[in-house]
Amino acid sequence: MRTSTRSVGGVQVRRMLANGNYSALASAISSWSNPSAPLGTTDNGWLLRTAGLGENFVVANPQFSAVNVQGNRGYTNYHSLQAQVTLRPTAGVSLSSSYTWSKNLGISGSSPTDPRDFDADYTVTGNDRRHVFTSYGTFDLPFGPKGLFLKSAHGLASRSSKAGR
Repeated sequence: MRTSTRSVGGVQVRRMLANGNYSALASAISSWSNPSAPLGTTDNGWLLRTAGLGENFVVANPQFSAVNVQGNRGYTNYHSLQAQVTLRPTAGVSLSSSYTWSKNLGISGSSPTDPRDFDADYTVTGNDRRHVFTSYGTFDLPFGPKGLFLKSAHGLASRSSKAGR
């Protein structure tokens, strides 16, 4: 890396770290040249060699300039606790309630944070519904022979009130 790009005090390197541009930071470190090298000569990898590391220490595959990863390495897991309470028809009323406590975890998205460690992106998915409560019920209307109203109805009124039972 040229001294002008590196800038005084490592400001450019600090900016790469602050912005999370680790690819550019790795490239800058691997191509960092000797600042005391004669003008016009490049000595890439000087910083890594000085630290006792190989010149390709921060480059995953130095023989490739770009690598495209294709495939589906995503997966999801669903865990839940489900409970249900049912009141069978009693005095014309029936109720049912259910509760689900769940967690949906997985790896989703098209570009991983670190292509060498897909599991680092394992997190709660977007369709996670932690608590779900559902309830419903029915009740008999107070009409007809066993109801409060129209007990002694005849004809059509009596048949229509019995049809709902």
